[in-house]
Amino acid sequence: MVTSIALVWLFDLVKEWSCGRRTSGEVNNYRKGFILFIVREALLFFRFFWTFFHRSLAPTQQIGCQWPPIGICPIELGIPLLNTGLLLLRGVSLTWSHHAYIQGKRKEGNLGLIVTITLGFIFFSFQVFEYLNSSFTFADRVFGSIFFLATGFHGAHVVAGALLLSGVLYLILSSPSPRGGPLFFELAAWYWHFVDVVWLFLFICVYWWGSLTVC
Repeated sequence: MVTSIALVWLFDLVKEWSCGRRTSGEVNNYRKGFILFIVREALLFFRFFWTFFHRSLAPTQQIGCQWPPIGICPIELGIPLLNTGLLLLRGVSLTWSHHAYIQGKRKEGNLGLIVTITLGFIFFSFQVFEYLNSSFTFADRVFGSIFFLATGFHGAHVVAGALLLSGVLYLILSSPSPRGGPLFFELAAWYWHFVDVVWLFLFICVYWWGSLTVC
């Protein structure tokens, strides 16, 4: 129900903006609302990192006074490093696309946006492959639950960001001079960069730190 209402509201916004029915006050309110949304998402990931550090810095006897717990082999850094490279590339392609649109180079902007969206889905595909080949599961003590919750929610945010940028691309392609597209692009870019920053913390804390323990 909530998802269907959100989609209907989004379609109404697209129709209103495409017809130019918006004021500067409304635009500022949407920016403020989206900032609050990102802050809420940041607090969600803050809870994951809090739990991770609480368990890793003071491991209890139930997990063998060791982090990761005894019997759990952390994931190797190969795929996470590759995904980090994809993250940097998609950040560059998104910035390139944004500057191209500002300079009026729509073809370059469209190409950069398509590259960014594609890299996002490739990132998620590698993450799914990583899950399928993991030596531990969600049920493997606190390490497994924290790992799959934190990285899984991040993967969901990557897909959501790719869908947002797909909506921006649709707005830009559907009209010679889209009026709502630039604002949508700005908000989606904020969200995309937020997801990138979260991944950097995940890579350093969950993947790199976890790999320091040899099975």
